[in-house]
Amino acid sequence: MVNPDQLLYETSGVVHPSIQVRQRGDVRYLRFGTSGGWQGAVRCGGGFQRPVFAYQRAFASLAESLPAPEAFLSLGVGTGTAMHTVGQLHPACRLDGVDIDQAVIELALHYFGAPDPGQARYYVHDAVVFCDHCEGVYDLVFVDVYQARAVDGRVLAPSFADRLRQILRPGGVVVCNFIGRLPVSHALRAFARAASDRFPAVWVLPVGSAPAFVEQNQLWVLCDDEDSVARWRTRMRTSLWLSPWERALWPLRLRRMSAQVAEDA
Repeated sequence: MVNPDQLLYETSGVVHPSIQVRQRGDVRYLRFGTSGGWQGAVRCGGGFQRPVFAYQRAFASLAESLPAPEAFLSLGVGTGTAMHTVGQLHPACRLDGVDIDQAVIELALHYFGAPDPGQARYYVHDAVVFCDHCEGVYDLVFVDVYQARAVDGRVLAPSFADRLRQILRPGGVVVCNFIGRLPVSHALRAFARAASDRFPAVWVLPVGSAPAFVEQNQLWVLCDDEDSVARWRTRMRTSLWLSPWERALWPLRLRRMSAQVAEDA
């Protein structure tokens, strides 16, 4: 019997002095230190399992809506959930994962079912610097770059929107996991303006159970046209990756972000 909060393993990384694998019931978590935020989670057990965190369920429904992506890049590996999901949905898709700490990748492989190195390529690298030097392009990019308690502020810089534009194949989709509220404020406002200048379509989905004006995880979707978002909205209504209330509510919570909206926020 597993205790309510059992420490399964703890190690130190190059960047993170404490990286923990903990388990509560049948849910296994990755955490940066005792007081750090939860970096990812998986439900242990066989068969189909919805991702534990709402933003990962939302990402899964979006990945499900894409027509056969050829290459996927995960900036921030965490538990490897996003890479595992894309690999399940699109077995022919090339999977690349970037994380600044080798220990995180090793734990994702050993404890959380991340795709093994025969199925995916892993890079121990700073995600922002990796994008600076990346020569390839991707159909789907997931930005999930967090420090112990907050998103890495560099991915909110307007210049990072340029980097994302450069590594995205025409017709591709960028998905960012941020924490914020609507209307946008502070650093997210500058990112919203920059993203809207570089991508024809920018949409935001608040995935918490609270009203959108309360700070929560948000999925930001940056793409070349509205068709990608329309397909996602349609898929959400029937996706088994989502709970019944998410299927009903999330298509209504999607909000289009424009440079003018960001200016007015």
